[in-house]
Amino acid sequence: MTAVACIIPQRPALRAPAIHLEIERRRGAVVADWQAAVIAECRRHETLNPALVANLKRAGLLERCTFLASDTPAGPLRFRYIGCPTIAMLGRGWARRHMGRPHMENPHVEFPDALAPLYAEAIDGGEPLHNRVTMHGPWAEGRPYTHVLCGWKAADGRRAILSAIALH
Repeated sequence: MTAVACIIPQRPALRAPAIHLEIERRRGAVVADWQAAVIAECRRHETLNPALVANLKRAGLLERCTFLASDTPAGPLRFRYIGCPTIAMLGRGWARRHMGRPHMENPHVEFPDALAPLYAEAIDGGEPLHNRVTMHGPWAEGRPYTHVLCGWKAADGRRAILSAIALH
């Protein structure tokens, strides 16, 4: 019997179409009433915890938020909850694939590259950040949103970020 070698060409990794994010800091700008309520609730908690999540859910605000948290001090921020605005922008399939995964594994590399420094600033600074973000690209030309980023660093060094997103 003769062995037959079969060479299967490796498919190149699929890359999402390139997009560009334009980020404008909104210092002193007025946030939406519901975003102000999220900020107030976040300030009541020393870290992202079940009580905060329950309070946001009870107030009808949870579905407008996306959270990320690390399992260890040096570990990556992972998607823990993906709210409706993020799903509306990136799709339900994207949300299913990314739940529990590090945010830096996003095929739309422009998102984590642009947002990681903002997440770090909100976590390390301890104050919410308010930004207007406009997406430019094949599927998102001129699509703006604002987000409020609330960050925490626990005593053991684990980090968390909550993004309250308003699509415009």
